[in-house]
Amino acid sequence: MSFLALLTKGHALLEIATKVLDIVEDVKEIGDDKKPKTDERGQPIIKKQIRKVQPEEVFDFKVERETGVVKALTKAGQRVEGVLAAADLAEALLVSDGASDIGKNLLEQEAAAADKAKELLANAELDAANKAKDAEQQAADIIAKAHADAKALLDKAEKDAKAVADKAPAKPAADKAAK
Repeated sequence: MSFLALLTKGHALLEIATKVLDIVEDVKEIGDDKKPKTDERGQPIIKKQIRKVQPEEVFDFKVERETGVVKALTKAGQRVEGVLAAADLAEALLVSDGASDIGKNLLEQEAAAADKAKELLANAELDAANKAKDAEQQAADIIAKAHADAKALLDKAEKDAKAVADKAPAKPAADKAAK
């Protein structure tokens, strides 16, 4: 179970952990010689210890549907198990199964939304770059056309001025110059 899935069901986890009855903890019984006592097959004898586990101690848990047994892992690394009351079993099953599914679905939706956002951002950047290039080209075309029109008007004005100067009589200009 991932850490995020654990966080999504954290509050319910704490409530359920407080309701767990008779948590059984496996402890190796150690004799005077500091070696674990063994049975006839050489397996260590395990003493069952009963105590309540506080919600702060629980790291992760799982509920067995058929038996209603809660198996938990404490932050200290101990494996503990206990039985829930019938009223709490349904809630624990929902939290154990459903919350992780909901968490997974939320993670998948979040990842899909992030991918879609990245795709939209990339498309918007590409579209903006293309529009900027188009606008730059249009501006260059408009400037070139305006420059060509201005040059044509200047040439026409020079020709018109020369034509007017050629048609004007030279004598009246000379008379005016003499006065």
